[in-house]
Amino acid sequence: MSSWQSILGTLPQSPLPLNLPTLALMPLTELGLVRLAGVEAQKFLQGQVTTDLTVLPKNQASLAAQCDPKGKMLGLFTLLWQQDDILLIQARDAIASQLPGMAKFAVFNKVTLSDASDELLMLGVSGSSASDALQAAGLPLPAAPLEVSPLEGGFVLNKGASRYLVALPVEAMKALVSKLPDAWFEPSAWQGLEVLAGQPWLPAAIQGEYIPQQLNLDNLGGISFEKGCYIGQEVVARMHFRGGNKRALWQLAGSADQAPKAGDELELKLGESYRRGGVVVAAYRFAEGELRVLAVASNDLEPDSAFRLKDAPGSALALVAQSTKL
Repeated sequence: MSSWQSILGTLPQSPLPLNLPTLALMPLTELGLVRLAGVEAQKFLQGQVTTDLTVLPKNQASLAAQCDPKGKMLGLFTLLWQQDDILLIQARDAIASQLPGMAKFAVFNKVTLSDASDELLMLGVSGSSASDALQAAGLPLPAAPLEVSPLEGGFVLNKGASRYLVALPVEAMKALVSKLPDAWFEPSAWQGLEVLAGQPWLPAAIQGEYIPQQLNLDNLGGISFEKGCYIGQEVVARMHFRGGNKRALWQLAGSADQAPKAGDELELKLGESYRRGGVVVAAYRFAEGELRVLAVASNDLEPDSAFRLKDAPGSALALVAQSTKL
């Protein structure tokens, strides 16, 4: 039995409605944590990721990517401080390959990397009543997006758009849950909210496929173009200063019998036929049946571009009005 099941009995199954509720609670079982500990944790990570840790305050989180020498992302995470350690929040299924790949560069630094996914439970809380519910339960809340408030053994991260991520050890999470209303939704509902917010994930299925700009990290504050060297920097910087990137992250809306998975192919309609048109990064099918998708596709799509899922000919997707290129 998982730790969340020991608290809730069974994991919630209710899909999130697109008409978002005033309060939604979600056990974040699809996310994991990597911990970097040691006196040279910051020095080591500074040479690995796209963001600049030397200017990141201890109460602030940042989106960041780890790249291979070709600039392709091996890891995409939200990084933050927990006392003297650094935590990386990312797609849980990506850690098995991302962590060993990063750890092999750590042998010359006083730093230890570990999978900390089972150390803390993560809870997603969203909605216009989210802050009131958490404050009523006694939690100090960070005021601005990407600010972090420390808790005993854990933290609260402000995700913006009335969303919070709470991480606590099992017993502390159990105590918190007992003080919150019964407003539970399925774990994947958090990904639905991330899709609506234009926040990409990098699960195992698409590791090593995209440079950071193709998942919009430059516009989401996840790349510093002023910091020193890191693996893949030459490619990332060249794409920024000289251009040449022909793909971008888009949000699509439409219908399908079920939500696609990361890595699934999209086909773009051209006249009466279809051709390969993009790849799914993240997707969620809301309770009303509407499908929302983040996808990488050509950066020069027409506003009326129409797509379908390659393996679901009856599906139909269009660019989201007023929110095309994120």
